Amino acid sequence: MRRSVIISVCLVWLSGQLVCADEPPKSLDPRLKIELFAENPQLATPTGIDVDHAGRVWAIESNTHFPPEGYKGHPADRILVMEDTDADGKGRDHKADKITVFKDGLTHTMSIAVKPVWLKMVDGRGLKVDGQKETKPTESSPPSSPSTLNPRPSTVFIATRREILLCTDTDGDLKCDETKQLVHLETKGNYPHNGLAGFAFDALGNMFFGFGENLGADYKIIGSDGTSLRANVDDGKVTKDGSLKYAETDANKGKTPKVIAGAYTNSMKGAKETTLFDIDAMTGALVRQAPPNDGILGSIADTGLGMR
Repeated sequence: MRRSVIISVCLVWLSGQLVCADEPPKSLDPRLKIELFAENPQLATPTGIDVDHAGRVWAIESNTHFPPEGYKGHPADRILVMEDTDADGKGRDHKADKITVFKDGLTHTMSIAVKPVWLKMVDGRGLKVDGQKETKPTESSPPSSPSTLNPRPSTVFIATRREILLCTDTDGDLKCDETKQLVHLETKGNYPHNGLAGFAFDALGNMFFGFGENLGADYKIIGSDGTSLRANVDDGKVTKDGSLKYAETDANKGKTPKVIAGAYTNSMKGAKETTLFDIDAMTGALVRQAPPNDGILGSIADTGLGMR
């Protein structure tokens, strides 16, 4: 009888919510202290974080990963920047009191990494992400004060299931002003969390990222420089395809394409013929890619949506 009473106390429901809350996490290392920094409704379903050298927490708010039926949360994933603006080191609780939406409209967001202050280049092919000068602490402002350490601009790497983005805040308001696609994935695999994910950087300025099992589907990973890696999951063989470029006889010859979408005709099992069509965001052209693995593009029509 006593055991049933104890269980009943822990399972009391009020307004459809459980009253008996989980115990807060405890550190087994006496040198570390765990404190609550932010919680719902400040953010929903955080699935990835990074902390910049100014002490700000950059968090992925995931709203698109198998949301339940009737989900009333935000319709897209967001990147939130959380700050403790009144931290003064005098015993106040360290909680987020200011939250800024850095970027919205994302889907199946997996990972986030704020550019390390020491990182000078993303890779060896000319994509520079140089560090910025930062304001030094003054006597009136303690070193931990975010206002004295704000790097401008802020540069952030974001991985979704299908692409890796380089997002930059150019005016210091902690909102994304520029977005550059570094990598995109072409595949029939569509499970939310087994595609592109994870970041690491080495001292030479190289960025490394991970890739999931992708439901066992074939895939192609394409870089912003046109590098294309195609994999056969049956034998694990990876082939480097030809870089995307316009045919020598094409009106857009010599221009660097930026393919943002592609689709095959007759894309079903058993089809004997198929054609790959792409959209080039740089020229705005609808193009035919043939042969597909050689990356040779031929213009078909102008969509009027180019970046020219």
